[in-house]
Amino acid sequence: MYCRPVVHPTRTIVKDVCCPRVVPHIHPSQTIVRHNYVYNHKHYFPHVRRDVATVRNIHTFCPPSRVY
Repeated sequence: MYCRPVVHPTRTIVKDVCCPRVVPHIHPSQTIVRHNYVYNHKHYFPHVRRDVATVRNIHTFCPPSRVY
């Protein structure tokens, strides 16, 4: 004669498996080269002196003197 089977609770076994993953961390940077141009504006004021001579001619007509 057979007896009823006895069923025990399930035994749980947990096995941890490590799976390494690479997580990229990106830290961007930049270099800015600034060219600063400085314009030095020099102002010159050249001056010219001019001498102007005015010439006038006067013509005087004298009548001939009378001889007596």
